[in-house]
Amino acid sequence: MMMKTFVKISADSLPENFTLLSESNEATPPADYAEVIASNLIQTSVSNQRLEIETTEITTTIIPTKRQIKLNARQNIIMNQIIGVYALSGIKDPLCKNHTLEFKTALRNFEPWALKMFDSSSKLQAGIFMGNLMEYGSFRQCIEIYENSNYGPIRGQHCTLKVLPNDDLIRYVMSYRNISRTRFKKVRKLMLGAAVSWSVCIPDSCSYKEVLHHFNKTILLVTEGLTLNVTLDERSCYTIKDEVPLGQTECKKKQKRRKWTMYYTSTIIIGGTVCVDTFFMITGLLVTYTFFDQMSKGIKFNLSLFYLHRYLRVTPALMVVALVHGTLIQHLGSGPLWKKTSASVEKPCQYFWWAAMLHIQNYVNPPYICVLPTWYLTCDTLYYFFSPLLIYPLWKWPAFGIIILIITYSLSVAISFYIAWINEYDALSLLSNQFLRSDYFNYYYIAPHTRASTFLIGVGLGYLLYKTKNVEIRMTNLMVLSGWICSFSLLLVSLLGTYPFELENHEYSRIEDSLFLSLSRSAWTLGVAWMVWACNHGYGGPIDYFLSFPTYQILGRISYATFLIHMGAQFLVHGSSKLPGYFSDFSLIYTFFGDIMVSLSLAFFFTLFIESPIIKAESILMKKLAGKNKKIDAVSNLTKDKIKKVLP
Repeated sequence: MMMKTFVKISADSLPENFTLLSESNEATPPADYAEVIASNLIQTSVSNQRLEIETTEITTTIIPTKRQIKLNARQNIIMNQIIGVYALSGIKDPLCKNHTLEFKTALRNFEPWALKMFDSSSKLQAGIFMGNLMEYGSFRQCIEIYENSNYGPIRGQHCTLKVLPNDDLIRYVMSYRNISRTRFKKVRKLMLGAAVSWSVCIPDSCSYKEVLHHFNKTILLVTEGLTLNVTLDERSCYTIKDEVPLGQTECKKKQKRRKWTMYYTSTIIIGGTVCVDTFFMITGLLVTYTFFDQMSKGIKFNLSLFYLHRYLRVTPALMVVALVHGTLIQHLGSGPLWKKTSASVEKPCQYFWWAAMLHIQNYVNPPYICVLPTWYLTCDTLYYFFSPLLIYPLWKWPAFGIIILIITYSLSVAISFYIAWINEYDALSLLSNQFLRSDYFNYYYIAPHTRASTFLIGVGLGYLLYKTKNVEIRMTNLMVLSGWICSFSLLLVSLLGTYPFELENHEYSRIEDSLFLSLSRSAWTLGVAWMVWACNHGYGGPIDYFLSFPTYQILGRISYATFLIHMGAQFLVHGSSKLPGYFSDFSLIYTFFGDIMVSLSLAFFFTLFIESPIIKAESILMKKLAGKNKKIDAVSNLTKDKIKKVLP
């Protein structure tokens, strides 16, 4: 015979130190409960288990009712404060309201799932004045919460809010710093970017709007009327249903990062963006030198093959990476930042992949570039396509070609200066998540017409190297030393010249900033151009030896794959971060080398299995097309010879 009986749990099944009140039959904690709460919580979990009592005739299953823990006055005050902050209020959705009531009751009774939900939420983090502005709570613990309730299962939902200061508060804080008025707009952007991120764990039946409503009201009460703006994106709320089994580095120490920019060492990174112009110069140099070398050997220039070769060399590999970004990358990570991070990578490739394939995305949709580093590829490809308009006149009419080159270079610098002037762009642009969303980045930094000057310097250098390739250039030691001093001076000025603009008390000068933006990249490129010239003519010394290592040939084979893959790998690693990181020079260097090794490793396999077969197929196709053109040229030349014989 089997019978089940449901009774209230007796005193024998309670943990030690607990007593029963004779009238209410409720369990009450001992006086020293605060000190032994951890051990008691473990013991109380035993009381919620099913107790089997076997007899010879009857087996009785006893399921205890949920125990009501009685708190004293002080404990009640603390509990009410906790519930007032972490339990949502003003809820309209019935299911969310019932689940929230369940959470409140369970938290008062110290039930494990409710304690986990409270424990997973952020508390007031330490080091706010040092810039520790991001607190993610316990992401994993929150989304793994599952509890059956009277109103259906309750699952944990992790939401990350941002608390932003308003303009009046920023002005008040900045009044204690020696910051110029003209610089306030930029400081304001930095302050708005340095929002306090705060996470909360709530039932998954509650929407992000209810979370936002509750915390806007709570923040207003806590700050006693101080105006702060609380924001919450729907993508910042995460549940176990969003968890993926496959599993720019966000800089969490934003105020410390701002202080870091005050040191000269930081300008090596902040001003390091000029290094990109080295590759624009190399493109101009190689396309010009190769064109002149082939023309001198009697190889006929075929414009169609010139364009086709370039397109087939760079586009197929880009298509593969764009496909991964648009479809697979969203399934490769998780975390409080992952939805926004994956969306910033995924959406541009889903909607604007065609602009990437046509290499026009810098003009069509600059804020939404598919595979972000390919803004450089777009510029480089456009320069390549327009290069015949410059290099052919240099070959056919050298004097006229040089004049066109100088005029084109001057126009590029003038356009760069004009755009910086009318938009009042600052010479200093901090590398941050704001930088990639700024008008400066989208309409100036990546615009082909503002970056063309360095490519044109490369065209001029390629022409000069070709003209002097069989000429022995003799230079005195003083001339060589002077050249290297000028070269390093130009490099240092363009690299470290941003330092005065980083100072808080720097007064914005429209003419100064516009000149620096339009000329600094040319200065860097001229410094590198001297290195190429000197090494080519035997005046490079140890620098020539260093730059001629055979190892670079191996790295060169995987360089394009590294270029395409590296930022996706960075998004994957750092976008799935679940805890804040510490910002320092050492951590920056450590992360840099880690990113390099991961990117090179992935690029090796990408080159081996994807890019190399594509290159081989492209090479076979180009040889066949070139062979057909040679036959056509041969027939054409034969016809011309026959005509000459017939004509008197």
